[in-house]
Amino acid sequence: MEDLVRRPALHGHHPRADGGRGHYAWGESCPPAIPGYSAEHTLGTFHTLREHLAPCIIGQDIDSAQALLDRIAFVKGNQFARAGLEIAWWVLDAKRRGVPLHVALGGVGDRVAVGADFGVQDSIDILLAKIQGAVDQGFPRIKLKFRPGWDLPMVDAVRSAFPRFTFHVDCNAAYSPADTDLFRKLDRYQLAMIEQPLADDGMSLINHADLQRAIATPICLDESAHSLAHVQAAIRLGSCKVVNVKVARVGGLSASRDIQSLCAEHDIPCWIGGMLESAVGGAICAELATLSNFTYAGDIFPPRTSTTTTSASRRSS
Repeated sequence: MEDLVRRPALHGHHPRADGGRGHYAWGESCPPAIPGYSAEHTLGTFHTLREHLAPCIIGQDIDSAQALLDRIAFVKGNQFARAGLEIAWWVLDAKRRGVPLHVALGGVGDRVAVGADFGVQDSIDILLAKIQGAVDQGFPRIKLKFRPGWDLPMVDAVRSAFPRFTFHVDCNAAYSPADTDLFRKLDRYQLAMIEQPLADDGMSLINHADLQRAIATPICLDESAHSLAHVQAAIRLGSCKVVNVKVARVGGLSASRDIQSLCAEHDIPCWIGGMLESAVGGAICAELATLSNFTYAGDIFPPRTSTTTTSASRRSS
C-alpha cells in the first residue's frame, strides 16, 4: 500500500493502493464536509487516514481485505476512514487477478438499475414537473425528501398525480417518536419505504422498532445502520424491513457484502445509497450493487442523472 491520500476541494478522499508490477488502484470515501450526517467529516477522516491508519499498512504485503482490517482494528469507529483503504485493496486485488470488481465481490450480471431523487422544491408544481421528467426518462423509482414543512401534503399531491409509480420518502432522521401519527397517515400512500424517519441516537434502533410495529409501510435504516453489528441488532429488534447500504458508512466493501448477505437470510432487501461520490466511487458502488440482495434501484452518482441503468463492468475499467 502506498502513502498517497488526496483531498479534493469539496469532500472525499482517494487512497491509492500500489501492488507492484504496475498494478495500482484508487479507493474512495466521501465523508461530509461537516459532521452533520454522522460524527465523521472530511478533515477528521483525512487526519485519521494519514496519521493513524496509513502508517500501519504502508510497505506491507496484505493478502486479504480482512488482514487489512485487522491491522487497523485498533481505531474505533471511523468507518469512512477505514473504508477508503479497504475499498482500495479490493480494487487492487481485482486488478491483480484480472477480473472486474463485481466478479471479485461475488456479484451477478453487469448492469444495475438506478433511481432518481428530488429534494425540497420551491413549489409542488416544480416537483411534479421534475417527477414527470424522471418518469419519462424511464427511472424505475423516485426518492422524495420528506421533512417538516414538506411532508404529508407533498406526498398527497405526488401520489394523486402518479397513482401507480414507485416512490419512497427519505426523512434524514428529522423526526421523533412523537410523530408516529404522521407516519401512520403515510400508510395510505403505498410507499415502498420510509427511509430513516427517526434520529440516529442511543435509542434509535429501539425507537425504529416501536415505529415499525405501529405502521405498515416498511422502515429503511440509513444513518442508524453503521455496521454489520448494528444491522444484526436492528434485525433482532425488528427495527426495519429494508436496509440502505452506503459502502463508506458501514466501513467498506466487505461489510457491505456481509450486510446484504445477512439481510437476505432474513428476507430484508437492501439497496445502495450514495454520498455524492465522484466517478471513481460511483463505479465502485455500481459494482457492489450487482450482489444478489441489492434488489431496489440505487442512488449511484453521477450517472443516475442521465441514465436509468449503469454498466458495472464497463465502469470499473
